[in-house]
Amino acid sequence: MFHVKHDPGKTLIIGASSSALEAAGLLRSLGHQVSVMVRTRALKGHDVEMSELIVGHLEGMGVEFIIHSATTEPTDLPQLRVHYNDKTTQKGFFKDFNTVLTSDGQIATVNGIGLDELGMTRDSQTGKVVVDENQRTSVGGIYALGGITNNPAPFLSNTEHSAELLCDRLFGSSNVVCNYDHVPRAVFTPLEYGFVGATEESALESLGPEGVTIYQNRFKPIHFNLMDLNGIEEFCYVKVICDKHDDERIIGLHILGHKAAEMILGYAVAMSLGATKSQLDDSISLHPTAAENLSRTIRRISHKCCKSGFSTMKNDDRC
Repeated sequence: MFHVKHDPGKTLIIGASSSALEAAGLLRSLGHQVSVMVRTRALKGHDVEMSELIVGHLEGMGVEFIIHSATTEPTDLPQLRVHYNDKTTQKGFFKDFNTVLTSDGQIATVNGIGLDELGMTRDSQTGKVVVDENQRTSVGGIYALGGITNNPAPFLSNTEHSAELLCDRLFGSSNVVCNYDHVPRAVFTPLEYGFVGATEESALESLGPEGVTIYQNRFKPIHFNLMDLNGIEEFCYVKVICDKHDDERIIGLHILGHKAAEMILGYAVAMSLGATKSQLDDSISLHPTAAENLSRTIRRISHKCCKSGFSTMKNDDRC
């Protein structure tokens, strides 16, 4: 997208991954008409509630979401005409765009470099190189890292850290391997999203409804009142997911709002040390900041055990 030398104009983004929504937010912030075509749901694999809040915020900015649709190749007219079918009604539609972007996932570009000749094991679905916790492939003496592997968190910062640990094991005396349990992540949409650990859905699946306690809070930091927000309702939202039967140990923490990515690293460190909800409550907050609402305001939210994939709290309970 950044290599385009002309005004992108009316833009369609096919796919609703984190990079797709980041691009949609950026283009819309620059004043362009933006549509996002979604086959199932946006930010698949992320926390459902947080994903829906991000989509709602983008819609408030004017981004159009075309849900449950499948597209065909664009027709090159004076504009790009995109034909698509509604997967629910099976009705066909078309729209014209100046620019069409696709965001359909990452592909491991390892074909043609001799891996099959070596007999290296690769994932039958993705084609990625299979490695163990030490980054060892099935071929002795060959290691692999990053997005070409079946690593559960193949992000740049995580790959760099894994590479440093691998060098320490190979050429030093260390036996430390990378811990993927508390890798902080972020989605850089206009309503920024930082998170670490379990989603609400994965926590309920692994521990059951009676084993999970969820604390939530929606708030508006003081400095938002001093900003020109162009009439868009801006807010912050936090969710803390706890293991009810382990002293309410925090197993997932999600932040939506200004500088969420900057905040999440500290909480990832705390979670790696076994932080509990009571320890979060006991921490002294810094005012006026958005982060204070994790330690000060969130304790006032009545906690409820979730009975389904969504919280049983209503919006009024979160204010």
